[in-house]
Amino acid sequence: KVKRQGYSNRFNMNKVPKDLDAVVIGSGMGGLSCAATLARMGKKVLVLEQHTVAGGSTHSFDFKGYKFDSGLHYTVPWSGPLFQLTTLRQPEKVPQFKKMGREDGTFDQIFIGNTKQPFNVQHGEKHLPKLYEMFPEEKAAIDAFLRYSES
Repeated sequence: KVKRQGYSNRFNMNKVPKDLDAVVIGSGMGGLSCAATLARMGKKVLVLEQHTVAGGSTHSFDFKGYKFDSGLHYTVPWSGPLFQLTTLRQPEKVPQFKKMGREDGTFDQIFIGNTKQPFNVQHGEKHLPKLYEMFPEEKAAIDAFLRYSES
């Protein structure tokens, strides 16, 4: 049986170099992009991550026989600019990404409650009228959530 080694290498101040220029907390796309950019600018950077796997939303996980994507595909419209920033290349020199999904803009399907039909999540919030129709008493709460998540 293989024993996991990750937990034996916990954070310890004695391991931290004294001459760091920056400490980045979190190894998600934002943290790694920031750390890569700083390192390319000649800075000495330490990235700290509490999870046993680096990458934040760039990995998947298994739970009760199901595989879950942590959500990286939702950031695809911003992947080009992130690659440009972290590699210090011109826009035409980094991979270009198209929005994922179907012709009608659906990029994800979820099941709400005990419904048999999936709810289509669409680019540009085109699914909101259907969501308001399904939950008319929650319109204010939905709008408040959207305002909060955009800030």
